[in-house]
Amino acid sequence: MMSREEAPMNPWRSLGGLDRAVWVLCATTLINRMGTMVLPFLVLYLSRGLHLSPAQAGSALTVYGAGALLMGPFAGRLCDRVGALWIMAASLFLSGAALLLFPLVRGFGPVLAATFLWALVNEAYRPAAMAILAGLAAPGQRKAVFALNRLAVNLGMSVGPALGGFLAMVDFRWLFWVDGATSLLAFGFLWLMTPRHETAAGGGAASPEDEGAPVLLQGAPSPMAPSCSSWPPSSRRSSSSCRSTRPSRSTS
Repeated sequence: MMSREEAPMNPWRSLGGLDRAVWVLCATTLINRMGTMVLPFLVLYLSRGLHLSPAQAGSALTVYGAGALLMGPFAGRLCDRVGALWIMAASLFLSGAALLLFPLVRGFGPVLAATFLWALVNEAYRPAAMAILAGLAAPGQRKAVFALNRLAVNLGMSVGPALGGFLAMVDFRWLFWVDGATSLLAFGFLWLMTPRHETAAGGGAASPEDEGAPVLLQGAPSPMAPSCSSWPPSSRRSSSSCRSTRPSRSTS
């Protein structure tokens, strides 16, 4: 009989105790990433579809990277002010809408502007998702939570660009339609799978602004749930109120 030390390791064992909201978030990420196909083929679309020069097509990709860099810290501040769930959902909806409209854009200048705006709304998703996952994960579960999220990202990215290659051979516009549709599908999934509640997560009565609102973090171990995750979020919630509900570190 094998001892505990000799027993084979089960890499899935640590996932069994994860909160339901973690699985909802990771499934949302999987759906969203399975449609990622515009960015890998953006230069090809601009050079072959819109007949821009290689330098101009490369400039558009640079503009996307600049927008992503700018949005990272700004999205973090927005998460503190209005709630990470709101930012995550808004990113999915707005990026889906931007992708559906992108094929209508013509000309080098408008393409750069559209790419920059798309980068801003699209890259706001990542900081918001990371903030919610960090709030959901207990100290002993953080490794499993972030590993599951990375698995969802990798699985999605193994499907999206491969499917995009086939769609690009048919019509470049299909890249934008499918990518935008999966972003909107992820938004709808997040909305439908987010539970609704009638009382605050802390057990008290819900405020009028939170009455009947779905809360992704309901039942999660993190005390940031009642104030930073209600749907729709209140603009009156300040960043200090969100930070004040996070668990404080022990000084002992």
